[in-house]
Parts: sequence; structure tokens; C-alpha cells
Amino acid sequence: MRNILKESTNIKRKKTEKEKKIEYKEENERTKVLNYLQREIGEINMMYISSMKYNYA
Repeated sequence: MRNILKESTNIKRKKTEKEKKIEYKEENERTKVLNYLQREIGEINMMYISSMKYNYA
């Protein structure tokens, strides 16, 4: 009985480690996308600000 319990907890641990790796991978991909979008938005904002300066100058 104890062996069965040990095996089941070992299986559960392995699953959680795999899930953690997958979650880490997904989180990494999300941050890459967010960083890209922030860069793009920053460039658009800079273009908008520079165009506003030329319009009022």
C-alpha cells in the first residue's frame, strides 16, 4: 500500500514539473510578445509626437 502511495505522489510530482516547464515557456512567449508590442507602441508614439512638433512649428 505504501509503495502505491509513493508511486502516485512521484507521478504527480513529475506532472507538476512538466506543467511548470510548460507554464514557464508560455510566460516567456507572452513576455516576448508584450515587449515587442511595447516597442512598437513606443515607436508609434515617437512618430506621433514628432509629427505634432512639425505641425505646430
